[in-house]
Amino acid sequence: MINHAINWLKTAGTPAKYVCTLYGTSPFVKASSLKQAFKVLTSQTEKIYCFGVCEYPVPIQQAFSISHSQTIEMFDPDSFGIRTQDLTPAFFDAGQFYWGTAEGFLSEKCMFSEAAIPYVLPKYEVHDIDNNDDWVLAEAMFNALKNLAD
Repeated sequence: MINHAINWLKTAGTPAKYVCTLYGTSPFVKASSLKQAFKVLTSQTEKIYCFGVCEYPVPIQQAFSISHSQTIEMFDPDSFGIRTQDLTPAFFDAGQFYWGTAEGFLSEKCMFSEAAIPYVLPKYEVHDIDNNDDWVLAEAMFNALKNLAD
């Protein structure tokens, strides 16, 4: 879809140098974050992408799975007993926006690589809506943020 739009603009005589994809399921994206992330991308000429990321709320090193028989197995048992503040922070794709050079998108180079630079977003601005539970939580977050602004 992105490549089609980039190629269409080029054929129409108005080629794009930069492209931004926004996800409609991420209601808390801010114009200021988009502007700042664009500045980050354009200041790093060796990078072709910049996208929003967020720190996991808890250390992933202490994550575990639950089997069908309800047994618990840690993903990284060596991290058991380590204070959470002593573990390496991990980040996830916030699913809000993806800036990139038009050439970068056309190259289809993986975004999760040295080709990208992250734009770290605060946790309270990141929420992805995939199901009804997500919608209810988004409404609660929206009301809480609105009350803070009042």
